[in-house]
Amino acid sequence: MMELRHFSSLRPIANNRKRLMPNTVENSSAVPAHENLPMPIQARHLLQVRVPVSVTLAAKKQPVKQILELAPGSLIHFNKTCDQLVDVWVGEQRIAQGIAVKVGERFGLCVDHLVPPAQRLQALKSPQ
Repeated sequence: MMELRHFSSLRPIANNRKRLMPNTVENSSAVPAHENLPMPIQARHLLQVRVPVSVTLAAKKQPVKQILELAPGSLIHFNKTCDQLVDVWVGEQRIAQGIAVKVGERFGLCVDHLVPPAQRLQALKSPQ
């Protein structure tokens, strides 16, 4: 699958959006909820494991011939509009969807909703 990596049409993030995102870099002093929970030391160590997080703006399959014809300046068209939600992945598991935003000169994501834990566990059980 090919992923779109051009962010020129992202929406700027509004200043009042910070109230909706308590764990942003600007508000990094917020204490994560898991730190207040009693748990075994092994579980606390698991919370420190770094995992790959990626955002897929759009994806599609193309014949190898079209991929080989790509050159600087080539455009790849996707069926997804700029206003549609993008997927948030941890490894190969989709965990959330959100809205792509522009934060200063950088790309960001405002999480719209999370995939329910039961649905994530079911996806792990299902053969892919």
